[in-house]
Amino acid sequence: MTIELEYDEVVMYDNDELAKKWFFDDVLADPYLTLRSDSIADEVGKVRVIEIEQPKSVSNCADENKKLRAFAREVMEAWPEGGIEGDDMQEIAVKHGMLAPEIRHEPCGEWCNCNAGVDVDGGEWERGVECYRRTALLTGESE
Repeated sequence: MTIELEYDEVVMYDNDELAKKWFFDDVLADPYLTLRSDSIADEVGKVRVIEIEQPKSVSNCADENKKLRAFAREVMEAWPEGGIEGDDMQEIAVKHGMLAPEIRHEPCGEWCNCNAGVDVDGGEWERGVECYRRTALLTGESE
């Protein structure tokens, strides 16, 4: 038997991530849910919750938030005494999952930053050039 549970966005304050987390982690965490019939205004049975798979957006929210906060804290360590250099920013972004290094054998686009300063005649593209690509955490796109 498969039972479909519908998440009511109006009752649950739109699409609020905290409300969704509460719905999946707390409400559905009870191993026995009560079935109620509005037509007879009474309890008609129980449903045993065996396993719940949260939507990816809810389950990844806390992890992404943790990574973003760690990135922000590390960047702000340089404030107010001084600035932060570009290569330091890149290193911090890689550390916290916002950029991912990738070996490329051709430019990834017309405005590819890894293309700057590459010696085309020296065979650098054949050997591979390290390019830092934006991850889904930074772009907001689904993985």
